[in-house]
Amino acid sequence: MKFQRDIYYYDKNKLTFVKQSKNLIYILRHYWYFVLISLVSAALITIGIVWLNDTPQNQQLALKNSQISQLVSTYTYQIDSMEEQLASLRQIDEQLYKMILNTENNTQPLDTTLFTSKLKLNPTTQDLESKLHSLEKKLEEQEKKHTQLYELALDNKEKLLAIPSIRPVPTGIISGFGLRKHPLSKRDRMNTGIDFQADVGTAIQATADGTVNIAGIGENSWGLYVVIAHNNGYETIYAHLSKIIIKANQKVKRGDTIGYSGNSGFCKGPHLHYEIHKNKKPVDPIDYFFFDLKPAEYKLFRTKASEYNESMG
Repeated sequence: MKFQRDIYYYDKNKLTFVKQSKNLIYILRHYWYFVLISLVSAALITIGIVWLNDTPQNQQLALKNSQISQLVSTYTYQIDSMEEQLASLRQIDEQLYKMILNTENNTQPLDTTLFTSKLKLNPTTQDLESKLHSLEKKLEEQEKKHTQLYELALDNKEKLLAIPSIRPVPTGIISGFGLRKHPLSKRDRMNTGIDFQADVGTAIQATADGTVNIAGIGENSWGLYVVIAHNNGYETIYAHLSKIIIKANQKVKRGDTIGYSGNSGFCKGPHLHYEIHKNKKPVDPIDYFFFDLKPAEYKLFRTKASEYNESMG
């Protein structure tokens, strides 16, 4: 058996021979063949494992798993989109029933509880296909219902034109209907309408056909304001205007310009205060904007209007 000899070198500082320590450089220099054999063996083992696993059966299984994963992802996206669309359509339906038929929509919403537990634990393609099929049937029913409501609306065109169903200005909401902090007293007070963003001079349009009851300055804090009476017990109010271009007893159509926004009266700044009254009682105007907004926009408006904040006055 052959032993590796110790290696010495001459240290000029100590003036003597010193045995060289076996550091990493020494090991690599004298045992390189062992390192090389280990690296080659590791490479061969890795190649062997990959080769053994890369069989046609394994390749086919990996492809199938990839296809199933993509299909599940596609189905999940379609289901989420359809559920959101169905929710928006149902919300619009409820308002149409109230306006056209003066009744509630008693149609039951789609019950998805049968799918929920399965989809969370094991979202198989069969479960997803079943849910998609149910949602498609529900959307078909909803489309038929909308067709019926549309035909009914044509028969009641004059009645619908007298119902406030668009925004008085094409802008966003500052403060919604309900309890809001008053800008002067800093206490909660009922905001009986909606405060719209509106710079001074923004055109204000009538939201339904009707007759002007009031056009001028009142004793309240609204400054320059307009009140329009509509059929079926509806009345709309437009306050804090800078200019009014219609007169009392004048007939107006939906979309007609009645004046321009401002900051007259007691208010925090330029805006439009808008109210809808039904049989002398204020109702939430956000329920009447769906003719003017797409479902997604309508949903955002409702969310913004429900936020608690400070009213404009």
